Amino acid sequence: MKYLLLFIGLTVGLQTFCQSIKNSPFNGYLPIRESPELNWSSPMINSEPLLFEAEPILYYNLYNNYPYYESKENPKAEAFYMYFNSHFRMFQGRSRPVRMPSYKIFMGWQRSYDFGRDYFSFAIESGHYSNGQSGCAWADTSSDGTYSCQLIAESLTDDEDLSKRLNRVNGNFSTNLSKIRFQYVLPKRGLGNLNIHRFDLDYTYKHVALAFMFKYGGSSDRDIKIVGRNDIRFQYELIRHTNLNFRYSLSQSAEYVFDAHPFINPWRFETRLNIFPQEWITSFFVSFVHGHDDYNYRIVDSGNQYSFGVRWDLFQLKEYREKD
Repeated sequence: MKYLLLFIGLTVGLQTFCQSIKNSPFNGYLPIRESPELNWSSPMINSEPLLFEAEPILYYNLYNNYPYYESKENPKAEAFYMYFNSHFRMFQGRSRPVRMPSYKIFMGWQRSYDFGRDYFSFAIESGHYSNGQSGCAWADTSSDGTYSCQLIAESLTDDEDLSKRLNRVNGNFSTNLSKIRFQYVLPKRGLGNLNIHRFDLDYTYKHVALAFMFKYGGSSDRDIKIVGRNDIRFQYELIRHTNLNFRYSLSQSAEYVFDAHPFINPWRFETRLNIFPQEWITSFFVSFVHGHDDYNYRIVDSGNQYSFGVRWDLFQLKEYREKD
């Protein structure tokens, strides 16, 4: 519990500090970005009960010409940036409670276009995704990269129960990947309230060479045959500003993984409700997930999952409002 409270304190402190320094390269508005969160989630499988789950994210702006997120100006510029996205879970296990954490590091570029009452943005991102482990993914008796581990991976059949075969203590996961991301935002006023409709579409491609240039940490063909090379994700979010000193958002996302192992459920659906007190960038949320897991190789797990927690979202209504 003390580590949970420490994480909450550090995260809130970092958010507050970044908001106070407008020229900090670790701050700045981006219309397409990931949001850090801390939550409790029910497990996908009953054998791995959770204490909590966290996704700290840190952006570094190499160049950002977007107005600061507290500005009333509309986004009309571009940015070049890097970001580090970690994802870890604290399990209730006897030892090594943080198992197979995920690390993603990306470089990206994005640009937005102002069409008067609506906005369109797109981004290109490329980077590395791994969990930094040393063990063989499908057997805890072998090390990753050894001949015996390769033979084990090649012996997996289409009828294999990958959830039972997965090495959940130190199984290695590593791939390079690139994304093309699109976002369309439509503001609309009505009955004294402000409604915003946001549509996001992401396409992800897993490949061998880092940034298509460097041979580092890429996916092998046998790994790609398991997790799939391509996936696409769509999300719709309704954001509503009420007259009761709070706003809320309701989102629905759907993700599909192409050509994955037959045991893996290619679909993942997530429904989420966020409540923002007053003009906070912090929301309290509840969510429901149906489909595959999103924790590196735990994509082999599938089921239903409930979560509740806190989320920090720099997507401000002030940036997407009709001009007075």
